[in-house]
Amino acid sequence: MNEKKERMIRVSVGIFGIVFFCVFFVPCMRLGICNIGNITGMVLGLVFVALAIFFSTTLSFVIWLWDTLAGKICCGLFAFFVAGILVLAAATTFCMLQACKQEQHESSVLLVLGCKVNEKQPSKMLEERLEVTYHYLQTHPESVAILSGGRGKDEGMSEAKCMHRYLVEHGIAQTRLYREENAASTQENFLFSRDMAVELMKNKKETKLAVVTNEFHQYRAGKIAKKLQLETVPISAETRKDLLPTFYIREMYGILYQWLKG
Repeated sequence: MNEKKERMIRVSVGIFGIVFFCVFFVPCMRLGICNIGNITGMVLGLVFVALAIFFSTTLSFVIWLWDTLAGKICCGLFAFFVAGILVLAAATTFCMLQACKQEQHESSVLLVLGCKVNEKQPSKMLEERLEVTYHYLQTHPESVAILSGGRGKDEGMSEAKCMHRYLVEHGIAQTRLYREENAASTQENFLFSRDMAVELMKNKKETKLAVVTNEFHQYRAGKIAKKLQLETVPISAETRKDLLPTFYIREMYGILYQWLKG
């Protein structure tokens, strides 16, 4: 490989790595969001930067490795591993996109899935879910909502209480809101809200439960609900574009865990 071509590749890979790192680092710095999604993104960004810096050394090592049978096997296994990750990424992405494209049906019983509370204020993502919930309740006066979410160690109040306060302050009658304040995961959101949801749907003569969460989360939420024999329809909140990569990768881990769990 000539020097000019090598320099172009190094610069391109380095710039890509820096941009990739920043996409996941900015939410961490500006909003204090630190989870497996942006940690993965930042690590991958640093890997690309390191590859750009040590490109010549890495290339020489791969060429040396390829000259031996053991090296060829190692390279093949590594390529197989990377291909597997890409296939899994494509599969989880497809599932998320399909769930987002589901036709929006209506139901008079909503289950709003909780999300992070900062002190006593809803996080950006929780606020997105609350905005969608508020609009739906305003345009469907007969509807009611179950607000599900417990209190984490770093939260000033339970997610359900935070959601309840937000909606009441925006004019939604308390009689239309039901709180479930023990759930600490999506699984528990449905598990702990199931009996209440079934009773409300029976009273409202509904057969399906409307689930309010962010668009990327609808697939996994639907799979969990189905296991608990709940028929659901999605009401999706649109995630901020600058936060979507972080939570998209985090959700990929969640879907993979759900598949492995069975």
